[in-house]
Amino acid sequence: MSQITIVWLAIELAPTYQGIAIALTSAAYLVPGAVSGMLLGKWLGKLDCRTLVLIDCGTRFIFLSAIVFLHSIGLLSLGIYMILLILAAITRPIGAAGERVLLKSLIPQVDLFPANSLLSMATQIASIIGPACAGLFIVVFGTANVIALDALSFGIFGVIVWTLSSVDTSIKESSFSSTSLPPIPFKRLLQLRIITGLFLLTCFFHILYGPIVVALPLYSRFLGAQIGMSGPVLLGILWSSFGIGALLGGFVAGLQRSLASFMIAATIVGLWGIAVVLIGATALSLVAIIAMGIGGCIYAPYTAIIATIIQRESPPELLARVSSYWSSMTSVASPLGTIVAGIIVPAIGARSALIGSGLLTLGIACVFGLPKYFRS
Repeated sequence: MSQITIVWLAIELAPTYQGIAIALTSAAYLVPGAVSGMLLGKWLGKLDCRTLVLIDCGTRFIFLSAIVFLHSIGLLSLGIYMILLILAAITRPIGAAGERVLLKSLIPQVDLFPANSLLSMATQIASIIGPACAGLFIVVFGTANVIALDALSFGIFGVIVWTLSSVDTSIKESSFSSTSLPPIPFKRLLQLRIITGLFLLTCFFHILYGPIVVALPLYSRFLGAQIGMSGPVLLGILWSSFGIGALLGGFVAGLQRSLASFMIAATIVGLWGIAVVLIGATALSLVAIIAMGIGGCIYAPYTAIIATIIQRESPPELLARVSSYWSSMTSVASPLGTIVAGIIVPAIGARSALIGSGLLTLGIACVFGLPKYFRS
C-alpha cells in the first residue's frame, strides 16, 4: 500500500509541483537505505538478527506514525514529510539483513529454498492486493490514515518477532563479510565482460524506470478523470495489474531451465519498453491496465535471470563483492532516474514522459542486445 500512499500524499502536500514532489519523496524513501547499508555493514555483525529486525520495525513505526500525527494537526509540510521518510528508511537494510538470517534460524537447511519461494510468492500476492486496497482506502479513509495502517503493520511485525526469543538468532560476522572485503580493482571487474554488460544494461534500465514512478500517478489522474474514477483507485488497479502479470510471469519462468542468458535479459528490457510506450500512447484505461499486466509478466523473470548469471559468471572469490556492488548500483540508479524524472515530467507531460521512457528503454535494449545477437 505504501507504493501508492507515499506518492499520493506528496501530491496532496504539493499540488502545484506534483512531479517534483513525487520524485523527491520517492527518493527520500529509497536512497537512505543505499547509503546506510554501506555505512552500517560492520555494525551488523555485533547484533543478533532479531534485534536488527526490531530496530527496523521500531524506527519505521515511530517515523511513519509521526507523519500521520503531524498531518492530523495540520503541521505536515513537504519538507518535514521528506525528512521523516528519510528517517524511516535509514534502517531498511539492517532490517532486511536481519530477516534473512532470522529465516535461516527458523527453518531447517533442507527447507530454505521452499521457504524463500513461499516468501517470494507472498510478496507477489501483496503487490496485487496492496495497491488496489490503497487506492480504495485513500478515497474512503484519507491518505494519511492509510500510512497509519502501514505504520501499524510494522508494529505488529515487531511484536511477532519479539516473541521469537526461543530460537537461535545469533548472527555471525561472516554472514556479512562482503561489506568489509577490499574492493575489486576496476580493471579486474571490466574483465568480467558479461557482468559489466549486465551492470550497464540494468543501470540504464533502472534509471529509465524513474519516469514511470513519477508519471504514472499523474497519468492515472488524467485517465481517471476521463471515466469518472478516482485517480488513486485507478493507480492502485494499474499496479495490481502489474502484480498479477508478475505473478503469472514469475511462475511460468520458474518452470524453465534455459532463460538465464544475456540475450533474454536484453529482450525483457526491450519488451518492457514497448509495454511502457503502449501505456503512454493510449487514452483508454482498459488498454493501460492490460498493458501494465503484460509489462509485469515480461519483467517478472528479470531479477532471477540476472542473479543466476551473476552466480554463474562471477569467480567464486569475487561473487560476494560483485553482488554487493550490484545491490548498491540498483539502489542508486532507480532514485536517480526518479529525481531526474521529477524535473522532466512536469515539463513534457506524463504521457510524453512514458512514451519517451519506453522508447529509450527499447533503444538501450537494442544497443546492448543486437551486438551480442550478431556475434552469436
